[in-house]
Amino acid sequence: MACAQETGTSSLYRFPRDITVRDMASPPTGSVCITEYAEDVINPEPIMIEDSEELVDEYLSPGRLKALTGVEDLDEVQNLEMAVDTRENSLGNFGSLLPKLQQLRLNNSVIASVRDLGTSLRYLQVLWMARCGLQDLDGISSMSALRELYLAYNDISDVSPCSLLEELQVLDLEG
Repeated sequence: MACAQETGTSSLYRFPRDITVRDMASPPTGSVCITEYAEDVINPEPIMIEDSEELVDEYLSPGRLKALTGVEDLDEVQNLEMAVDTRENSLGNFGSLLPKLQQLRLNNSVIASVRDLGTSLRYLQVLWMARCGLQDLDGISSMSALRELYLAYNDISDVSPCSLLEELQVLDLEG
C-alpha cells in the first residue's frame, strides 16, 4: 500500500517493496480513456480464446522470441533477458522453443511461482529472478541442470525445493 511522508522540504512517497520516488510535487495519478462506440454497438463481445496454448503462442510466440533475441534460429539462443508478468499471461513451456537456453534473466518481472516458467527449461544453468515478487519455488526441480540461482529481494519462505537441484552451486537469497 502506498503512503506519503513529509521529510523536510521535499516529499517522499513510499511504494511497495521500498521503491522510493523523491521530489515529486504530487503522487502519480492514473488516467481514464473513454471510447465511444457507434449507437448500434452497445456491448461489444470479447474474443474468447478456448485453448491456453493459443494465448501463450500470442504472448510469447516464436516471432516475438526472435525479436527479443535478435536471431532467426531460436535453437542457437543460449542467453535471454526479458521482463514478464505471469498474472495475466502464462509462459507455458516457452523453454521448448529455446532448447539450448543456458542463462535466463527475468529480474523485475512479476512471477509468483517458478512453476509459472513451465517445465521445459531442463538445460538452464543460470537463472536470475531478483525483485519478481516470487513466493514459491515449487517447480524448480524441473531445472535439473541449474548451477546458479539468483533470487534476491523476493518473498520466499521455503527454499527446500532447491535441495533437489544436485548441480546447484550458487543460491542468492539476499533481502
